[in-house]
Amino acid sequence: MNYALTLKQPWATAVMLFGKSIENRNWPPYASIEFPFDLWVHAGSAWDSDWHSPLLGLATEGRLPVSAAGLLLGSSTQPETQREAGFPRGAILGQVTVVGAHEAGEACGEACGTWGNTAAGMWHWELTDPQIHRELVPAAGLQKLWTPKGQVADKLAERIRPNDP
Repeated sequence: MNYALTLKQPWATAVMLFGKSIENRNWPPYASIEFPFDLWVHAGSAWDSDWHSPLLGLATEGRLPVSAAGLLLGSSTQPETQREAGFPRGAILGQVTVVGAHEAGEACGEACGTWGNTAAGMWHWELTDPQIHRELVPAAGLQKLWTPKGQVADKLAERIRPNDP
């Protein structure tokens, strides 16, 4: 596995635990990458202050797992710093498989309706099979796709799925 992608919280946790199957980007995956490919999910140090409406709406509609809804509904009245404390940052949480990507629009299915940003120029990366790791791997993230190096790469090599080369 070569690439990692940094996501703001709570979106990294939503991918790994809440069933978020679309990652919104304003750029497509690199043309040199063939689908499907595995991707490390890195929780960045930033918190997305716009999380409340989309996730809370899904929670109140019953479209999130009960555990996710409880975490989000319980945290919606907490002070921001207390709410954010439950979400890891600055670490690789696990891995997903990217099975495809498409530009927002006509190619969107049900998952896009739940998680997809429909703004012009947005790309929906289709994610499946999240595998969260018991031990997080601390790492500084980068923009776009990036390749873990040094001790981070060594720690991740121990966690690669058995069917990976």
